[in-house]
Amino acid sequence: MIVVSKYTEDVSWLDTYLPHIPHAVYDRLNPQAPYIVHSNRGHEGSTYLKYIIDHYETLPENIVFVHGHRIAWHCRDMVTILENLHWGKFDYVSLNPAYFQVLNSTSSDYLAVSKYWPRLFEDTLGQMPPLIKDWCCASFHVKGKRIRRHPKSFYLRLYEWLQSGEEENYWSSRIMEHVWVLMFASKTPEPDVNLCDIANCRNIVGHRAFSFKTVNGELRELNQLEQKLLYLQRNPHIKDI
Repeated sequence: MIVVSKYTEDVSWLDTYLPHIPHAVYDRLNPQAPYIVHSNRGHEGSTYLKYIIDHYETLPENIVFVHGHRIAWHCRDMVTILENLHWGKFDYVSLNPAYFQVLNSTSSDYLAVSKYWPRLFEDTLGQMPPLIKDWCCASFHVKGKRIRRHPKSFYLRLYEWLQSGEEENYWSSRIMEHVWVLMFASKTPEPDVNLCDIANCRNIVGHRAFSFKTVNGELRELNQLEQKLLYLQRNPHIKDI
């Protein structure tokens, strides 16, 4: 199952290239869409939680949670990754293995998580760890059984908090980005996971021309590079492998 958080992105790539994989597109803007969130709060955090709440009792064995874009600076081509993904190999793994980050108490992101940890997370996840090790950008594979380790009420609490708007979208989504790994991973992640671990990289390595042969391809690649550099400048704790 592929769960997609859609804002304004063109998600036609799902039906065009991955019609054989079930998918649910949660729309953050269109209230008439088949799957929606109540308001556009917390970016992809609300959509991921809404899917879990809606399907908690019938979660599939393997689920991928992704953004609506097919291509981004942190992801060369989601179609190629999902076509070649080793579904079920990991309990939890990021689809952005190139961007590993370690947060400690000096990090503004760590402090943001710690602000809400006692109220939102501690009774379910225990004491907050001194370090948070994860990957950027909140696109990941997780097994349904890992999600059901926690009660449905836990996810409802988080969804209601995001929807309340108590915290601005930027920070609420970043808090969730860092906590997914603590919710679902069976062990502390390390930076040695790479694309060839999560997918059949013989079909991915060197697969560079998927969108860069278009008329504006070179300009688009430059824009993505600029986005990447800006992200790394704002987040110096990320290790760009």
